[in-house]
Amino acid sequence: MSWIDPPPPRPATAGATAAAEGRSPGDRPGDTTRAGQQGWTTLALLAVIAGVLAFALGLTHLLPGVAYWDTGEMQTVGPVFGTAHPTGYPSYVVVGWLASVLLQPLGSPALAMNLLSAILLGGAAASTTLLAGRLTGRPILAVAGGAVVAVMPETRYLATHADPHALHALLVVVVVLLLVVWGDRRRAGRPRTDRWLVAAAIVYGFALGNQALALFLAPGIALYVLATDPRIVLRPRMILGCAAAVAGTTAAVYLQLPLAVLLGRPLIYGAPGTWDGFLYVVLGEQFRGSLGNPLANPSTTLHAMANAVSGELGAVALATIPAALVVAFRKPRYALLTVPAVAITLVFAAVYENAEIARYYVGPAILVLTWIVVAAAWVADLAESAVRRARAVDRSLAAAAGAAVSVTLAVAIVAFPVARIPDTEGRVRYVEVLDARSYVDEAFRAFAQDATVVSWWSYSTPLWYGTIVEGRRPDLRVVDDRTRLDEGLGSVADVIRAALPTRPVYVIQGAVEIRKLQEGFVLEPVFAPADTVVYRVVSEKGAAP
Repeated sequence: MSWIDPPPPRPATAGATAAAEGRSPGDRPGDTTRAGQQGWTTLALLAVIAGVLAFALGLTHLLPGVAYWDTGEMQTVGPVFGTAHPTGYPSYVVVGWLASVLLQPLGSPALAMNLLSAILLGGAAASTTLLAGRLTGRPILAVAGGAVVAVMPETRYLATHADPHALHALLVVVVVLLLVVWGDRRRAGRPRTDRWLVAAAIVYGFALGNQALALFLAPGIALYVLATDPRIVLRPRMILGCAAAVAGTTAAVYLQLPLAVLLGRPLIYGAPGTWDGFLYVVLGEQFRGSLGNPLANPSTTLHAMANAVSGELGAVALATIPAALVVAFRKPRYALLTVPAVAITLVFAAVYENAEIARYYVGPAILVLTWIVVAAAWVADLAESAVRRARAVDRSLAAAAGAAVSVTLAVAIVAFPVARIPDTEGRVRYVEVLDARSYVDEAFRAFAQDATVVSWWSYSTPLWYGTIVEGRRPDLRVVDDRTRLDEGLGSVADVIRAALPTRPVYVIQGAVEIRKLQEGFVLEPVFAPADTVVYRVVSEKGAAP
């Protein structure tokens, strides 16, 4: 990628220089003059365009306020600097807190957290453009990659509401980009190269503090570093420095959990102020048993993996295997970096059964997309080389032929995902189901003074936002299933019996739990938000009047 970060001139043929620098023969030989700066400026401008496109698409369906489920939790813990469900997501909480402060003039804290996702996905699209440009040296193909990230159904959906997977997508691309820059500079013998590796280590540590899926990058990172600089094993200080950067950043981020407890923040998941509680949250112990055996039904696992990539890239995904082979042949170090991460993440997501799994496929889909862009650049390089070898053809015509092929392939890469936008609109519009503004308003009107609300997760989180962040109805006590566990309150029925003599009690539970409660309590329906019913507990059956 000489025109972005040109190596020092060498007295060698163009082909030998390309081979020595790890570039494909069709890459343009670099210089350290204005041309190189112009190449970087062009790519940076295209990256901004791709980022703005992703951001703008997120705004088209941006959730305007508080939401149900995990979104409501993230809209709460960010602004109040609390702690989220396992693994705590401290990196996201820190970023969310900063966003709630910086974006405060634009509206409510919930809107700020939603807007943060649109910003993060815009950053992911821009970073993908930079990464693709770094890998190919062809700006038109690079911006095609960024544009596809902008229109992928799951990235468009994530850009509409608060979700730590938006930050994960950005950090994955940034880590890979920093490693590729380090690798290019290391092979070119440029000075102060290792600072890029240290930067990648710091960002990777921050990624580990956001989403445990970042663990799946580790094998590829190790292989890439060893393949790029085998002699790094003779530099223990550098190895220890990078390890310290990763561990130190991760540890510093995870200190947010006990710090939130120490500061007395109003929403704390579990008990991260104790060592056992800290490990319970960080290691996600409550989700043990959710992971299936990928070898139990290999065909089903492979089918799920294929559907995951095609669901994001559409027909372009048909090029995944050929593109992976091209990358393995043309850029074997990049293959070592990304193939393990893609494979491990896809297998994990295919057999994990305790989340909205579609979000887990965003990182692998972006990395697969970079393979396809690299393969397209290889085809353009072949066309350029073929024309250059023809007699009586000058170099400008050969470059024009390569550019024409690049444009054609870029259009093809973008056209398929863009054509699918009407078909995938339903996925993006699903965010409307998360809108909990009317539920919170109606609940706060319906609940009597000093009421206890015995709720479950999806309906608890927007009530937390309303009571904690907005400060509405501070008289209410929301008792979630998690609250019952952390405070040892017993069953739903136990909570009702303890509160009923002194406080009005409302229950928001699933149909099975409601039927059980109706055996022992008189329940009166109050209102019906979304797909449930809110009941008031009138009395316990058989209790003395």
